[in-house]
Amino acid sequence: MSFLPYFYICLVIGMLLSKISTQKMIDAGKHRVLVYISLIILVITMTSYIFLTTGAHLLITGFFFGIGYGILQPLFQSFVTGTTPAPKRGVANATYLLSYDIGIGIGSLLMGCLQESIGLQKGFALTAIAYVVGGIIYIVYSDRYYRKLRKAASAEAPEKEVHTLAPYMKKEVYALQEDATVYDAIAFFSEKNISGAPILSKEGTAIGFISDGDIM
Repeated sequence: MSFLPYFYICLVIGMLLSKISTQKMIDAGKHRVLVYISLIILVITMTSYIFLTTGAHLLITGFFFGIGYGILQPLFQSFVTGTTPAPKRGVANATYLLSYDIGIGIGSLLMGCLQESIGLQKGFALTAIAYVVGGIIYIVYSDRYYRKLRKAASAEAPEKEVHTLAPYMKKEVYALQEDATVYDAIAFFSEKNISGAPILSKEGTAIGFISDGDIM
Protein backbone atom coordinates (compact mmCIF):
# COMPACT_ATOMS: atom_id res chain seq x y z
CA MET A 1 0.00 0.00 0.00
CA SER A 2 2.94 2.34 0.63
CA PHE A 3 3.72 2.25 -3.10
CA LEU A 4 0.21 3.22 -4.18
CA PRO A 5 0.67 7.05 -4.14
CA TYR A 6 3.85 6.68 -6.21
CA PHE A 7 1.94 4.55 -8.71
CA TYR A 8 -0.08 7.60 -9.76
CA ILE A 9 3.07 9.72 -9.96
CA CYS A 10 4.62 7.18 -12.34
CA LEU A 11 1.34 7.10 -14.27
CA VAL A 12 1.37 10.87 -14.78
CA ILE A 13 5.07 10.86 -15.74
CA GLY A 14 4.38 8.21 -18.39
CA MET A 15 1.45 10.19 -19.78
CA LEU A 16 3.45 13.42 -19.98
CA LEU A 17 6.39 11.66 -21.62
CA SER A 18 4.16 10.02 -24.22
CA LYS A 19 2.40 13.27 -25.12
CA ILE A 20 5.68 15.15 -25.51
CA SER A 21 7.45 12.44 -27.53
CA THR A 22 4.62 11.46 -29.90
CA GLN A 23 3.06 14.80 -30.82
CA LYS A 24 5.26 15.22 -33.90
CA MET A 25 4.33 11.72 -35.09
CA ILE A 26 0.63 12.52 -34.64
CA ASP A 27 1.07 15.75 -36.64
CA ALA A 28 2.89 13.76 -39.34
CA GLY A 29 -0.11 11.43 -39.67
CA LYS A 30 1.55 8.28 -38.29
CA HIS A 31 -1.60 7.25 -36.47
CA ARG A 32 -1.53 3.54 -37.26
CA VAL A 33 1.98 3.03 -35.95
CA LEU A 34 1.15 4.84 -32.72
CA VAL A 35 -2.05 2.86 -32.20
CA TYR A 36 -0.22 -0.45 -32.60
CA ILE A 37 2.61 0.65 -30.31
CA SER A 38 0.24 1.84 -27.59
CA LEU A 39 -1.93 -1.29 -27.78
CA ILE A 40 1.11 -3.56 -27.51
CA ILE A 41 2.39 -1.60 -24.50
CA LEU A 42 -1.02 -1.73 -22.80
CA VAL A 43 -1.59 -5.45 -23.44
CA ILE A 44 1.86 -6.40 -22.11
CA THR A 45 1.53 -4.05 -19.13
CA MET A 46 -1.90 -5.29 -18.08
CA THR A 47 -0.98 -8.95 -18.63
CA SER A 48 2.02 -8.51 -16.35
CA TYR A 49 -0.33 -7.79 -13.44
CA ILE A 50 -0.85 -11.53 -13.06
CA PHE A 51 2.82 -11.77 -12.01
CA LEU A 52 2.68 -8.69 -9.74
CA THR A 53 4.53 -9.37 -6.48
CA THR A 54 6.59 -6.26 -5.68
CA GLY A 55 6.08 -2.53 -5.31
CA ALA A 56 8.70 -1.83 -7.98
CA HIS A 57 6.70 -3.90 -10.44
CA LEU A 58 3.61 -1.85 -9.60
CA LEU A 59 5.46 1.42 -10.29
CA ILE A 60 6.82 0.12 -13.60
CA THR A 61 3.37 -0.96 -14.75
CA GLY A 62 2.01 2.45 -13.77
CA PHE A 63 4.67 4.17 -15.88
CA PHE A 64 4.07 2.04 -18.98
CA PHE A 65 0.30 2.21 -18.59
CA GLY A 66 0.67 6.00 -18.58
CA ILE A 67 2.69 5.83 -21.81
CA GLY A 68 0.15 3.62 -23.58
CA TYR A 69 -2.85 5.54 -22.33
CA GLY A 70 -1.18 8.90 -23.04
CA ILE A 71 -0.71 7.92 -26.67
CA LEU A 72 -4.07 6.28 -27.27
CA GLN A 73 -6.53 8.70 -25.67
CA PRO A 74 -5.58 11.93 -27.56
CA LEU A 75 -4.93 9.91 -30.71
CA PHE A 76 -8.48 8.59 -30.87
CA GLN A 77 -9.80 12.06 -30.12
CA SER A 78 -7.82 13.38 -33.08
CA PHE A 79 -9.56 10.73 -35.21
CA VAL A 80 -12.89 12.24 -34.19
CA THR A 81 -11.93 15.83 -35.01
CA GLY A 82 -10.06 14.83 -38.17
CA THR A 83 -13.00 13.01 -39.75
CA THR A 84 -15.86 15.29 -38.70
CA PRO A 85 -17.01 18.46 -40.51
CA ALA A 86 -16.20 21.61 -38.53
CA PRO A 87 -19.84 22.45 -37.62
CA LYS A 88 -20.34 18.97 -36.10
CA ARG A 89 -17.07 18.60 -34.19
CA GLY A 90 -18.60 19.74 -30.91
CA VAL A 91 -21.25 17.02 -31.09
CA ALA A 92 -18.67 14.46 -32.18
CA ASN A 93 -16.35 15.30 -29.27
CA ALA A 94 -19.24 15.15 -26.83
CA THR A 95 -20.28 11.73 -28.17
CA TYR A 96 -16.70 10.46 -27.93
CA LEU A 97 -16.30 11.65 -24.34
CA LEU A 98 -19.72 10.22 -23.42
CA SER A 99 -18.77 6.79 -24.73
CA TYR A 100 -15.44 7.13 -22.92
CA ASP A 101 -17.22 7.81 -19.61
CA ILE A 102 -19.66 4.95 -20.20
CA GLY A 103 -16.73 2.59 -20.77
CA ILE A 104 -15.07 3.70 -17.53
CA GLY A 105 -18.33 3.21 -15.65
CA ILE A 106 -18.92 -0.28 -17.01
CA GLY A 107 -15.29 -1.20 -16.39
CA SER A 108 -15.50 -0.05 -12.78
CA LEU A 109 -18.62 -2.19 -12.20
CA LEU A 110 -17.00 -5.23 -13.78
CA MET A 111 -13.82 -4.73 -11.77
CA GLY A 112 -15.87 -4.60 -8.57
CA CYS A 113 -17.52 -7.90 -9.45
CA LEU A 114 -14.22 -9.51 -10.44
CA GLN A 115 -12.58 -8.45 -7.18
CA GLU A 116 -14.89 -10.71 -5.18
CA SER A 117 -14.48 -13.73 -7.42
CA ILE A 118 -10.89 -13.72 -8.73
CA GLY A 119 -9.22 -10.73 -7.07
CA LEU A 120 -7.93 -7.42 -8.40
CA GLN A 121 -4.60 -8.81 -9.58
CA LYS A 122 -6.18 -11.23 -12.06
CA GLY A 123 -8.95 -8.73 -12.79
CA PHE A 124 -6.46 -6.12 -13.99
CA ALA A 125 -4.67 -8.77 -16.05
CA LEU A 126 -7.93 -9.68 -17.77
CA THR A 127 -8.37 -6.10 -18.97
CA ALA A 128 -5.72 -6.93 -21.55
CA ILE A 129 -8.50 -8.81 -23.37
CA ALA A 130 -10.39 -5.53 -23.78
CA TYR A 131 -7.34 -3.95 -25.45
CA VAL A 132 -6.98 -6.95 -27.78
CA VAL A 133 -10.65 -6.72 -28.76
CA GLY A 134 -10.31 -2.96 -29.23
CA GLY A 135 -7.26 -3.50 -31.44
CA ILE A 136 -9.18 -5.97 -33.62
CA ILE A 137 -12.07 -3.51 -33.99
CA TYR A 138 -9.59 -0.78 -34.92
CA ILE A 139 -7.90 -2.92 -37.59
CA VAL A 140 -11.11 -4.34 -39.06
CA TYR A 141 -13.29 -1.23 -39.00
CA SER A 142 -11.99 2.01 -37.48
CA ASP A 143 -8.74 2.28 -39.45
CA ARG A 144 -10.46 1.55 -42.77
CA TYR A 145 -13.23 4.02 -41.99
CA TYR A 146 -10.71 6.70 -41.02
CA ARG A 147 -8.65 6.26 -44.20
CA LYS A 148 -11.80 6.24 -46.33
CA LEU A 149 -12.93 9.56 -44.89
CA ARG A 150 -9.47 11.09 -45.27
CA LYS A 151 -9.32 10.07 -48.93
CA ALA A 152 -12.80 11.46 -49.55
CA ALA A 153 -11.84 14.74 -47.90
CA SER A 154 -8.68 14.99 -50.02
CA ALA A 155 -10.61 14.28 -53.23
CA GLU A 156 -13.23 16.93 -52.45
CA ALA A 157 -10.70 19.60 -51.50
CA PRO A 158 -10.79 22.37 -54.13
CA GLU A 159 -7.64 22.99 -56.09
CA LYS A 160 -5.86 26.17 -55.14
CA GLU A 161 -6.41 28.82 -57.79
CA VAL A 162 -3.19 30.21 -59.23
CA HIS A 163 -3.34 33.85 -60.28
CA THR A 164 -0.94 34.52 -63.16
CA LEU A 165 -0.08 37.79 -64.86
CA ALA A 166 -1.58 36.74 -68.19
CA PRO A 167 -4.96 38.47 -67.72
CA TYR A 168 -3.31 41.74 -66.74
CA MET A 169 -0.38 42.10 -69.12
CA LYS A 170 -0.49 44.23 -72.24
CA LYS A 171 -0.61 42.29 -75.48
CA GLU A 172 1.10 45.05 -77.48
CA VAL A 173 4.64 46.05 -76.58
CA TYR A 174 5.81 49.59 -77.40
CA ALA A 175 9.43 50.72 -77.49
CA LEU A 176 11.48 53.81 -78.36
CA GLN A 177 14.62 53.83 -80.41
CA GLU A 178 17.76 55.14 -78.74
CA ASP A 179 18.02 58.10 -81.13
CA ALA A 180 14.47 59.35 -80.34
CA THR A 181 14.14 62.91 -78.99
CA VAL A 182 12.27 64.09 -75.89
CA TYR A 183 9.52 65.43 -78.12
CA ASP A 184 9.28 62.02 -79.83
CA ALA A 185 8.94 60.32 -76.45
CA ILE A 186 6.18 62.67 -75.21
CA ALA A 187 4.26 62.35 -78.46
CA PHE A 188 4.70 58.56 -78.38
CA PHE A 189 3.39 58.31 -74.78
CA SER A 190 0.36 60.44 -75.65
CA GLU A 191 -0.41 58.49 -78.80
CA LYS A 192 -0.17 55.06 -77.16
CA ASN A 193 -1.68 56.20 -73.84
CA ILE A 194 1.26 54.84 -71.86
CA SER A 195 3.53 56.34 -69.23
CA GLY A 196 6.80 54.66 -70.14
CA ALA A 197 8.58 52.42 -72.63
CA PRO A 198 11.83 50.49 -73.01
CA ILE A 199 14.59 51.98 -75.16
CA LEU A 200 16.03 49.77 -77.91
CA SER A 201 19.40 50.00 -79.58
CA LYS A 202 19.86 49.87 -83.32
CA GLU A 203 20.47 46.13 -82.97
CA GLY A 204 17.04 45.69 -81.30
CA THR A 205 18.23 44.94 -77.78
CA ALA A 206 16.83 46.71 -74.73
CA ILE A 207 19.31 49.16 -73.27
CA GLY A 208 17.11 51.12 -70.87
CA PHE A 209 13.70 52.39 -69.88
CA ILE A 210 12.20 55.87 -69.80
CA SER A 211 8.96 57.18 -68.32
CA ASP A 212 7.12 60.47 -68.49
CA GLY A 213 8.30 61.13 -64.94
CA ASP A 214 11.93 60.96 -66.09
CA ILE A 215 11.25 63.55 -68.77
CA MET A 216 9.33 65.89 -66.47
